[in-house]
Amino acid sequence: MPDFQPAARKATVSWVLAASGKSATIYCRETDSSEVPTTAQPNRPSTIEPRKSLKAVDGLSWQAQDADKVYDVDPDKLGRVFQSNSSQRSMSEPHIDARQEVKLDLMKTAADAINAAYLSGRFERLTVIAPAKLLGELRKLFSKGVLSAIEAEIPKDLTAESKPQLAAHLEMLA
Repeated sequence: MPDFQPAARKATVSWVLAASGKSATIYCRETDSSEVPTTAQPNRPSTIEPRKSLKAVDGLSWQAQDADKVYDVDPDKLGRVFQSNSSQRSMSEPHIDARQEVKLDLMKTAADAINAAYLSGRFERLTVIAPAKLLGELRKLFSKGVLSAIEAEIPKDLTAESKPQLAAHLEMLA
């Protein structure tokens, strides 16, 4: 009788996007080779689970620029507009909220990087952690493939949390 070995499973690569209006970081959720017993039944071998850790993905962390430095935001600097039906000039305020535009630019940069990484097969699952308003903006920017890979969304700003605290929030989802 031939000796059959079960096929080796390919580990599923899970990424976590932790974003706010000021920063965005992508973590890879890895399974450590060391196994630890669960706290519920520490002496039973059937309850041994692998430990999961978060590691920042190189090159996939962004900081938003300061809106006041990017745009000349000054209430005294209003633009002059010519009326279309006369030669009169009048003052007008810009229709752009510079801070909102900087936030959206940060989310677009992060979403573009995630879309490209998904197409190249760098991850299979994605968890998105961001304030509710940004979650909605990210959903608009993600490709259909990335949207189908999202396994969980947490509508909170957890960018200031440490990696162990962030991992604890993710463990509560499982």
